[in-house]
Amino acid sequence: MTQRTKTTRTGTNEMIKTNIVIGLLALAFFAHAQYQGWNLFERDAGTQTSRLSGSGSRAYHK
Repeated sequence: MTQRTKTTRTGTNEMIKTNIVIGLLALAFFAHAQYQGWNLFERDAGTQTSRLSGSGSRAYHK
């Protein structure tokens, strides 16, 4: 095994760990927002329901 291969594997492992940490932080942020009752996509959700409420093309879903 050459020195370059060892360095590449170490860099890859660090990148994987960094991505896992970033993913966990994002998940924690969204979980906290959900717990607090924040609606992160309120503007987008509000415009979609107003568009759909006037159209009868969608089937009713219980």
